[in-house]
Amino acid sequence: MSFDLVIKNARLVRPTGITDAVLGIKAGKIAAIMTDASLITGDQTLDAGHQYVLPGLIDPHVHFAYTGSFEDQFKSEPKAAAMGGVTTVGNYLILPQGVIDQLDGLIKLWNSSAVIDGFFHSMVVSEKTIGEISECYERGITSFKFLMGYKGPQAELLGITATDDGKVFEGFEKIGKLPGAIGMVHAENIDIILMMQKRYRSRQDHAVWAESRPRFCEAETMHRAINLAREAGNTLYIVHMTIGEGVEIVGRAKAEGLPVIAETCPQYLTVTNDNNEYLKKHPAFANVNPPIRYDDDLALLWKGLQDGRVDLIGTDHAPISAAKKGDDIWNAPMGLGNLTEYLLPVMLSEGVNKGKITLERLVEVCCYKPAQVFGLLPQKGVISTGADADLVFIDLHKKKIPESKYSAAEWSPWAETELEGWPTLTMVRGEIVMKDGAIVGKEGTGRFIPRPVTKSFRL
Repeated sequence: MSFDLVIKNARLVRPTGITDAVLGIKAGKIAAIMTDASLITGDQTLDAGHQYVLPGLIDPHVHFAYTGSFEDQFKSEPKAAAMGGVTTVGNYLILPQGVIDQLDGLIKLWNSSAVIDGFFHSMVVSEKTIGEISECYERGITSFKFLMGYKGPQAELLGITATDDGKVFEGFEKIGKLPGAIGMVHAENIDIILMMQKRYRSRQDHAVWAESRPRFCEAETMHRAINLAREAGNTLYIVHMTIGEGVEIVGRAKAEGLPVIAETCPQYLTVTNDNNEYLKKHPAFANVNPPIRYDDDLALLWKGLQDGRVDLIGTDHAPISAAKKGDDIWNAPMGLGNLTEYLLPVMLSEGVNKGKITLERLVEVCCYKPAQVFGLLPQKGVISTGADADLVFIDLHKKKIPESKYSAAEWSPWAETELEGWPTLTMVRGEIVMKDGAIVGKEGTGRFIPRPVTKSFRL
């Protein structure tokens, strides 16, 4: 058999195990998986050198153009993602004046700018965006985020007005009537947070952000969101869960048979107010919602990731430069810098190489599960015949300190941390876009992925 590209000496990592194989790539798809290299030929041959080969990672939680332009960040941030082995991202559109009127232009811009593939979520932040839920669904946007943790100055800056329980429930009811659609929540009790922040306003240390947004505020709102979703009949996705207690809350909901999905982030698995010297030196950088927590939360989140109560990983990447962050923690823009690029290195270094998860489980929570939840199977998230040839080669024991080359954010909470385990090559639909630490793919390689409602996640 002959193919466009043959990849030899690959150690394929899938949730079910690791196998030595040869891949045949044709027209951007995985067309064959074989064990005998003599049975397969191609126009080009790539030797994986017995490296582990994973499906391209899917980061379902990014905020490109949160403080920059879509024109700039649809170019820069996909390149940073590809540097880290991420081949598909789910970008949140925060457009209070409406998504639909801008959607065609954003799709066109993505297709002409990005080096990786992407899909969109709608952030339901206004009456207009509540009214657009059904139309967004028909246009291939099947996931909708509600910002239950936003009122006051940060909400006003972003034009967020629809955060009260009535608006959330109204949106949940609409979503519950759409097969496969998902209601997503940022779970924090903002009324208590605004009161607490008045107590701490005189402080400027990095830990004050977490103290002003205490853990019980997240737990209370998780309970409330689960109850609202139960009554509305919609699937609920809890984004960026930070608290150890959240693992128990989600576990109980799952045990009751409720369709609840939990996401956490690499920063909440590895960075705490107790252990990160970089944030201590740059307190304003710790302005992120929800906040960095504590060592006991970290341990419980890993346990939840191991036993399945935590379903998958996203990053909450919001590319804010150090200059824009400034020195005032209370007025700094939200975000922890460049995160997507380090999703895989952090999970390899702090997860796989420290024995907290297996490579197979990493693939499940960073590739397969995001594809399943967001209706991308069998196109994305798997190494199987017929799937897109989105692949990442890794050197499991390569060590280096992160160095951002492409992102609008030149820093991250791991800026002074040596990480062990790095991607060496990233491929999108059969095209090499990153090799040996440099972007080699062309802008416009990426494609917007509308999600057919028939493929969206069902529990």
